[in-house]
Amino acid sequence: MRTKEMEELALFRFSIIAPILNGLEAFSSKEEFFRTVASKTHTHKGKEYTFAPGTIKDWYHQYQKNGLDALMPKARSDIGVSRSLSDEAKERIFELKREFRFITGTAIYNELKANGLITKNNPVSLSTVLRFINANNLAKPVSTVELKAFSFPNANDSWQADTSFLFNISVNGKSEKTCVIAFLDDASRRIVGADVYLSDSSLNVQKTLKKAIARYGVPHRLHLDNGASYKNHQLSLICARLGIHQIYCQVRKASSKGKIERFFNTLKTQWLAVLDKSKIKSLEAFQSLLDEFIHDYNARVHSTLKVSPNERFKSDYKLIRYKPIEELDILFLNEVSRRVNNDSTIQIEKIIYEVPSVYIGERITVKYNPEDKDIIYVSDKGELLPIRKLNREENVRVKRNPINYDVLGDFKK
Repeated sequence: MRTKEMEELALFRFSIIAPILNGLEAFSSKEEFFRTVASKTHTHKGKEYTFAPGTIKDWYHQYQKNGLDALMPKARSDIGVSRSLSDEAKERIFELKREFRFITGTAIYNELKANGLITKNNPVSLSTVLRFINANNLAKPVSTVELKAFSFPNANDSWQADTSFLFNISVNGKSEKTCVIAFLDDASRRIVGADVYLSDSSLNVQKTLKKAIARYGVPHRLHLDNGASYKNHQLSLICARLGIHQIYCQVRKASSKGKIERFFNTLKTQWLAVLDKSKIKSLEAFQSLLDEFIHDYNARVHSTLKVSPNERFKSDYKLIRYKPIEELDILFLNEVSRRVNNDSTIQIEKIIYEVPSVYIGERITVKYNPEDKDIIYVSDKGELLPIRKLNREENVRVKRNPINYDVLGDFKK
């Protein structure tokens, strides 16, 4: 069964191939993309890696054929067999080159031996280490990354998203702070999603994104804030299932999502500043007023575009990728890993669920809607098997059949 570590590795691989999935990068061919990406280092959990062009090409074709699951690491068939340069040895080579710009290949080789990364049981020659250094362009200092301005020509090439905090309103007699979570299409400046909430949570971000996609189609990219509500495992899983490339702005540098920042400025100076707050008796009333403002905003002629965001977005209608709501319901399920207890139960957010006894002792993948946890699903080999909350009283009346352990393996195949 999948683990969180396997999912994180799959998401890391997806992030490497994501720029080419929608044909957005300026490369003359896919082969050029694979070579260019292979020449760079990629950071995962604080460590840097490089990959061969063929490896990146394989990931691309695997994702195109079978989605995110195809990028999950497979169990090795060569366990116990010596391999040239372990992953740990490769990581250490990169670390040494970063720390010591002019360290020689021989010095690196001696350092690997001293750290137990080259042993009699896993012999590696000096020439192997030198070949790895040369193949990864580590013989000379790596140049710094060049930053360039970007723009997106078509609707849904990229959406920008952020949260802006507003003022307090009275909810059930209690003063509650409000915020608006908004998504803006980069090319048309159309606000594709904007909702008022009492908290800037990851679940609320998912809710607004899901409604936006259902109405306006699937974006190729999301430019996001670095906050926890936007940078989290569940949102990464959802975006990977949809083929959306996530891009996070640098900390304290929001220029990469300047359009959504300018929208929030307009929202506050042209709407909130003159809003009659006495009309706001509930969160629903606040949302209704916001919807009216968004409707007018999208219909107004934009000063830069010289047309309204609505008109600009609709001009690219042939490029929009839509998903039926039934499919989105599945794609937006949250996902966790749990080990099944000896009494055939698991626990999610303090709720106990009963699963088939064949999973006892195993770690399973569970998918669920955070807003409706009456029924959740066990994900097994691409199928979703519904399970429900534990009913102890009902179980007292259930007649237990003897378990035939000889057929359990056949049942799960």
